[in-house]
Amino acid sequence: TDTEDNDGRDSSLSTSRVTLEEFPSFGGWGLALFVPRNFISIDNSQNQNQSNQNECRNSVDKDFQCINEPSGDTSPSILQPASSSTSNEKNPIIHHLDPLFTIPTSMILSVQSVLDTYVDSTSPFRVPNFEIRVHRILTNSFPSGPGLDPRRIMGLVEQDIVLGMYLMVEECQHHLYEKHVGSGGKDSYWGPYLDVLPQYLIPRLDTFSDEEYAVLGDTMLEAEGRRSKRLLEILYLGTKSGSDGDENTLQSIVREMIQTKLGSSIRPSDIPSSCFSFETFHRFVAIISSRAMVLKGVKHLTPLAEMINYKSKETDLHEMDPNNDDERCDTKAKWIPTPFDLYHTLSDDNSITVRSDRDVFADVSSIDHFKADGNAVIHLYEDYGPVDSSLFLQAHGFVPDENPHHCAIVPKSLLLPNEKSGDSSHQKNARHLFQALKTLKLVYPGAEVFDGIEDVCVKQNLEITEDGSTVGRKRASDSIAIATLLLDDNAVALETEGDSFPSWSVLKQYCINAINSGDVERIEIRCARYPGSDKLVRRVLRKAARALIREDDSGIE
Repeated sequence: TDTEDNDGRDSSLSTSRVTLEEFPSFGGWGLALFVPRNFISIDNSQNQNQSNQNECRNSVDKDFQCINEPSGDTSPSILQPASSSTSNEKNPIIHHLDPLFTIPTSMILSVQSVLDTYVDSTSPFRVPNFEIRVHRILTNSFPSGPGLDPRRIMGLVEQDIVLGMYLMVEECQHHLYEKHVGSGGKDSYWGPYLDVLPQYLIPRLDTFSDEEYAVLGDTMLEAEGRRSKRLLEILYLGTKSGSDGDENTLQSIVREMIQTKLGSSIRPSDIPSSCFSFETFHRFVAIISSRAMVLKGVKHLTPLAEMINYKSKETDLHEMDPNNDDERCDTKAKWIPTPFDLYHTLSDDNSITVRSDRDVFADVSSIDHFKADGNAVIHLYEDYGPVDSSLFLQAHGFVPDENPHHCAIVPKSLLLPNEKSGDSSHQKNARHLFQALKTLKLVYPGAEVFDGIEDVCVKQNLEITEDGSTVGRKRASDSIAIATLLLDDNAVALETEGDSFPSWSVLKQYCINAINSGDVERIEIRCARYPGSDKLVRRVLRKAARALIREDDSGIE
C-alpha cells in the first residue's frame, strides 16, 4: 500500500510501500515500510565501505547528511535528505496518526461473514438450522451469553469459536484444491491468507502441557488454562462417549459445512480427518484469539492489519531536543494511553483504516535490513493497548519482554477491612458505602445487594489499570478511598508537611453528611478526594501486595 502525501510533507516518500516482509532477526513475518532509493542512497560494496564512510564524513554536499553503521559492520553507508531547518534534526517519515492502509470489507472476516455464507437463504452453501444449532451449543456452555444471535453482540470467545469453524472449512477446501488441482474443484477465496497463517498451535495458555504449567508456577493461570481447553473440548466434541456422530456438537456441524462447501468435486473419502479434528479447531480458535481486531465489540480478522508486531508505545516514544542529536534515543516521553480504535477506524462501508500509533524515523536504529535492490526495510510496530501480561499469555500466546501495562490482580477481599460480626455501626457504614458507590456510579446504580468493590489490577508503580486515563476520574482509587474512610476505624488521617487535617472521625462524618445530601460533587470531594486520600490508597495497595506475596510469591504477577 502506498503512503499518501496530503499535507505538504516530504514528497520523496509519497511512494513508500507498506507491505508484508519476513524478519529473520525477529523470527517471523511482520509489517514493513520499504524506503525507496530516491530517499536513501546505498553503496552495497563491502570493499568500498570504509572509503565511502570517509567520503561521507568529508562530504560538503548540502543536500544530504551521513548516517553510518558502526565500524566493522558490513552494513552500507546511508545518505538521507537533511532537514530543511537544522542538519541534525530528525523528522519522522511516518507521523503519528498517519494512515498506513485501508482494508476493504471484502477482505475482512467477522461472524456476519459466517452467517452470510451458511445462514442466508440465498447462499448456495446454506446449512439447514445452522444458526439454531450453533446457538443452542453456545448457550449451553455460556448460559449468560447471547449465543449466536445476530441482533446482539456476541462474547469474544464465542466469536473465536464461530470464526474458527469458518476457517476450518476454508483451509480444508484450500488444501484439497492444492492436492487435487485439475479435478474440477475450486480453491478457497481465503487461500492466500491461509498460506501466511501459522501452521502450528499458537502457545497460548490453554495449550500448555503439565511440564509447562509447572514451569509457569501460577496456580490461578493454570486453572484458567485447563478450564479453557476443557470448555473447547466439550463445545466441539461433546461428551467423550457421545461425540462421534452426535449432531449436537460443533464437530458434526463442521462436517456438514465442509461437505456443503466442497459439493461433489471431492469424494468424502478424500477428505482427511484433520479437516474436522479438535486439534485443527483449537489451532484456529487460538489464531483468531491472538489476531482478530475488536472494534465496537465485534471481532474482525483483517489481513495485513493483524500482522503488525507488538512493541510498547511507551518504550518507542521519545522526546526530541533539536539541539541534542542523541536525546531521542534514550529519553522516554510521558504519554497518556489512547484508545485502540483511534488507530483502527471502522468506516460506514465496514472497511478498516489503520493509522500509525507513533512517529517512525528513517535512521540507522530504525532500519532492520536492506533489500538486494538497495532499498531499506523498516519494521513497523504497534502497541496492542493496555493489555496485562496474563491476558497476553491467555489470548495472544506470548508475553512482551517489556510491558508497561502489566499488572497484578488484587482481590477485593484484600481491599476492604474485615467486617466486624454483629457490629451495627460497621453495618450502617457499609450501607453508606453502598449508597455512595451507587450515587457516583462506581457500581451498577440499579444494584440491590452490596457485593463489595471490584478486584483491581495494580502496576508495579501502584497505578491501578481500572482508573483509566480520563482526567479527573479514578474509579478504582475512589472506591478504595471511600471504603477505607467509612469502614476502617484503624486508619490514620495523613498529614502533609506544613498542613494539619481534621481527625479521622471528622472526615468520616463529613463523608456521611455528603452521602445523605445526595450531592454527587460533594460526595466526590468529601468521600473520595479528602485530604491524604491518594496516599492512603497507596498504603492499602502495599498492604494487599504484602498479603499476596505471603500467599504465593512464584506467580507471573
